[in-house]
Parts: sequence; structure tokens; C-alpha cells
Amino acid sequence: MPSHLLLKAAASSPSPVIRRAKLPSHFRQLRLHAALSPNYAVPTRRSPDFHKHVRLQSTVAEPQKKKLRWYWKLLITLGATAGVTAGGVFVADRYFMGGILTRSLRAYATLAQVGLDYKMHSGKNPKQGRVPIEELHDRNAKRVADMIKTNGGMFLKIGQAIAVQGAALPEAYQREFKDMFDDAAQESWADVQAVIREEFGASVSEVFGDEVEREPRASASIAQVHYARLRDGREVAIKVQKRRLAQQASWDLWTFKVMCDLIGRTTDIPIHGIGDYIMNNIMKETDFQNEAANTIRIAELVKSDPDLSSRVYIPQVYTDLTTKRVLTSEWIHGAKLWDKDIITGQYSGSGEVSSGMGLNEADIMTTVIDLFSSQMFKWGFVHCDPHPGNMFVRRLPSGKPQIILIDHGLYVSLSDDLRRQYARFWKSLLTGDKKGLDEVSAAWGMKTSDAWADTFMSRDSKKPEPADETPEERSERLIGEAAAFFGEDGLYPRELMFLERNLALVQGSNRFYDSPVNRLGMIGRSAMLNLRDDSEVTFSQALGSQWAMFVLDAVFYLSRWRQYMGWGKGFEDELKEAEERMAQDMKDSVSGLWEVDKEEA
Repeated sequence: MPSHLLLKAAASSPSPVIRRAKLPSHFRQLRLHAALSPNYAVPTRRSPDFHKHVRLQSTVAEPQKKKLRWYWKLLITLGATAGVTAGGVFVADRYFMGGILTRSLRAYATLAQVGLDYKMHSGKNPKQGRVPIEELHDRNAKRVADMIKTNGGMFLKIGQAIAVQGAALPEAYQREFKDMFDDAAQESWADVQAVIREEFGASVSEVFGDEVEREPRASASIAQVHYARLRDGREVAIKVQKRRLAQQASWDLWTFKVMCDLIGRTTDIPIHGIGDYIMNNIMKETDFQNEAANTIRIAELVKSDPDLSSRVYIPQVYTDLTTKRVLTSEWIHGAKLWDKDIITGQYSGSGEVSSGMGLNEADIMTTVIDLFSSQMFKWGFVHCDPHPGNMFVRRLPSGKPQIILIDHGLYVSLSDDLRRQYARFWKSLLTGDKKGLDEVSAAWGMKTSDAWADTFMSRDSKKPEPADETPEERSERLIGEAAAFFGEDGLYPRELMFLERNLALVQGSNRFYDSPVNRLGMIGRSAMLNLRDDSEVTFSQALGSQWAMFVLDAVFYLSRWRQYMGWGKGFEDELKEAEERMAQDMKDSVSGLWEVDKEEA
């Protein structure tokens, strides 16, 4: 009966679609019989013949599926491609490229965040609510320091270079950057084994024997040092490069170069090429064969100098156990330069490094300053990283100290002209020879010698600001003051940046020992000594130079007497105070340059 009703409903339907619907032949017969004979019995579901005669089929046409438009297909395809590509880049960056993309993105993102934070919350017209400047410095210094420590490698090396000039930074940055000189993160023994196998094609025990310490004695930004005893009994230091450094170094330094170029273009300070120069020199540190060559060269120079040959020692390098990523050298037993309690402690005679050496502070610093003065003014081959961890002290049988200099990866070579110019600069600086200073400065592309002279002598050079100065004039003046340090691009000797770093580190060590020697006087005398063959020097000039040095010595000994009486802090500390006053002036200039004001309520 239901089927009968269904047939009648289909036949009488007003919809032409339903009326024209195709039905099975036996279904059409049922429909015809139903129409001719109202008493015709249509098989029901309960009838055993129902399924033989009736095959149900929908008489309603299914709605057509909507097709995706072309732009949706394009978006889906692009999204899937981007996802797969991003995943592939992430995997490749992490497992095959040493994380260089992640590190660079982290650096750029951090610097953008810092810049935006200062722009939004400080300056003359902050975009959002003003935040106290010290609070801004605190949180942004932590951001930058955390980024550098997380990235490690060359970022840490650059952070150390900035930390040396930390006096020019706000106090918050000085606090955060002090940790840059702590031991860097250590690599696993598996990574050390992998590097040695990659370099020598053999295992650690096959190359160095079985007496190699798995725990490093020291870990720095680019390598770590393991103690070992070779099969023939020699004690050696095995310097193993961080495994991923080779992949990371060039990219990290390129990022630094881009930042330098960006600053140069946006401020007109001529430092466009400085990033390239620093990058090329620091890259040399990653080649341990280059470090071995530097070590051999400086060792020969020291041995050839009768005044230094017994006071300075350069550990021997074993070239047969040295490659581009592994350096093997003689192990030295001694105390680090700043292990003051051991070095100056009462001598016990035991010969143990941990016991006192009974050495004189003035003798130690005299040797250190003589060594680096000879490098700058006599040899023109200068170690650019003489921080306290790279100098050791041991006691000679004579009871005198011997300085051991290590880590020879970063040197700069001075041409003979630059070496003489630099010596003349120091001589003119200490004797008050304004003409000589201006001539050297002109050769270096500087309009005036004041900027560098004030820096080397730690003189307070701040001048009162013009009262009627417009913001545009002030910005131009500040940029001009900063540019005065770098001179004309192409003439400025970029080696000066590394020489200034050397001087700053030596000054720090002399100050650590409470200024036992007149550092400026010793540097000045070395500069004059290496200009003695200058035919242009007259007798009166030579006499004037000696008088100037006598006055400088008198000032130094007066400072020492005041220090002894408890009325002063020492010669280097007084210079340091003057330097910090200059640094504050520099901070003020930088704040003005970037429109970062002092704290305002």
C-alpha cells in the first residue's frame, strides 16, 4: 500500500522533475497497473516477492557540489607549500646549517625589540607612556645580553669586545656585559671526539693517546682546552674548536657587518668598512693553523729581543698535531695574571702553582707593558686580545717573574709607515707637540687630533652646548663628534681599533695591581726609543721630550705618594675616573643622538 501511494504521488506531482524521473521497468509496470486497476495489489515489504519486483530508487536529483574557486585553491596550495618549506628550512637549519638562520633572526628580533622599546617609551615624543630610563636600560640590557649568551660563538666574541669599552655604556649594560668573560658553555665529549675524527681521520686515543681529560680545563667563545699527556710524556693543551663554529662564524659576523653598515648609512659616521675589517680579522681566529703561524712568529720575535727573551715565554706549538680546528701546544704550569693572591703571596719554595710565588707587582706589569710596547712600536705585530686569561705568570729560579702569553689567534700587522706614525702620535701626545699630533691626524683623515688625544690621555673634553642650538644643529654636532673618532673613510687606519683594545686591557691589568708602574711613561719612552733614528728630530725637541717625561714621572710618583698616604686611589684609578667622565659625556652624546632623554617623571 505505501508503494501504491508513492506511485500515485509521483504520477500526480506538479514537479516535472519527479514526473519524468526514470524508474525501473517493473516499477513502471506497477505504476501502469495501479493506474488501470484501483484494486491491483501492490507487493508490500512483508510480501516475499517484494524485493523481486521493487528496487527502490530516489526520484529526487542530488544537488550539485560547489567547486572551489581558483583563488581558494591558490591560497591552499601556497599555504601548504609555505608550511612544508618552513619545516624543511627549520630542519636544515637545525641539523645541517648550525642554526645560523635561527641565530640571525634572534639577533635581529632582539635589536628590533630594543629599538622599538626605546622609541615607544622614551625620547622627546614617546609613542606610549614614558618609562624611567634606568628601567628601560635594565630590561633591554638583559635582552641583549641574553641574546648574545644564547647565540654564543662569535656573538659572544663581539660581546666581549663591546664589554671592554663598557665605560661608554649605561650602568645596566655594564652589569650585564661583565659576565661575557666568564667561561662559555662547554661542548660534550662526543662533539670533541667528532671534531678530532673529522680533522685527523682517527679517534682521540689514536691521535693523542689514552691520557686525555674529558672535562675541559677552560672553555671560551670559539674553543675549549683539554689537558693531555702524550705517549712520549709531553704535557699538552689540546684546543678544540666548537663543532658548529665553522658554519656559524661567517654568518654571525656578516650580521655584525650589516649592523655596522646600517649605522654608518643612517648617521653618516664613516664606519661602513669597519664591519668588514673586524669580520675579516676575527674570522682568522677560527683558523688554528693561522694561530700556529702567529705563535711561531711572535716566539721568534721575543727570542730575538735580548731585553725580553728571558722575561717572556711563548709556549711551543706542535704543528704535526695541529689542523684548522685543533691546535696542540705545550702545557704551561702557572698562575693567571689576575691570580694576585698566588702571585704576590709569600714564596714557599715548593714550586706548586697553588702556593705563593712571592713576586713583585711592579716587575710583572713592567714586563707586560714592555712586551706590548715592543709589539706596537718595534715589531708592528700586535696581539689584540691580551685579557688576563691569556697571560700566565711563573717564577724563574732567579726569583723574577716570567710572563707566558697564549691565544695568538688575533693579531694585526702594522705597516712601517703606520708603526712610525703611531709612535710619533704617542710621542707628540705626551710631549704636547700639537703640530706633530695634527700632522699624524691629517694623515689618518681626521680634521683634528682632539678626539683621539683626549681618549688616549683620558682628558675631559666636554664643551658647553650652544644655548640657541636647534634640534637639527644639535644632531649634526653630535654626529660630527662621533665621526671625529673615525676620520675620513679610506684614510683612517682601522688597526687603531685593535690597538686601542690592547691598550685598554693592559690599563685594566695595571689598575688591578694598584698602578705599580707609570704605564703612560713607559709607552711614551718606547715610542720615542723607536723614533730615535728620525733625522727630523732636533736637539731641542729631544730635550723637550725628556723634560716632558720627567714631568710625567713626577706626576706619577706624586700620585703614588698620595695613594700611600691614603689620600688617593692611584695613578690609573685617577685616569680611570677621568675616562669615566669622558664616558659619561659620550653617553650623553649617544642619548642625544638617538633622542633618549634622562629619566623624566
